[in-house]
Amino acid sequence: MSWFILVILAVLALLIVAGPVLEDLIDRIWPPHTDPAARHAHRR
Repeated sequence: MSWFILVILAVLALLIVAGPVLEDLIDRIWPPHTDPAARHAHRR
């Protein structure tokens, strides 16, 4: 059962590491300025 915990930890680590990269790629594919609401929601 420990492999299941390792898989969950690996997925979480990938999401934490790849999250900002995926957001940057999405911003390049869909520029934020095309949707004012999305740009406003993107800011933290």
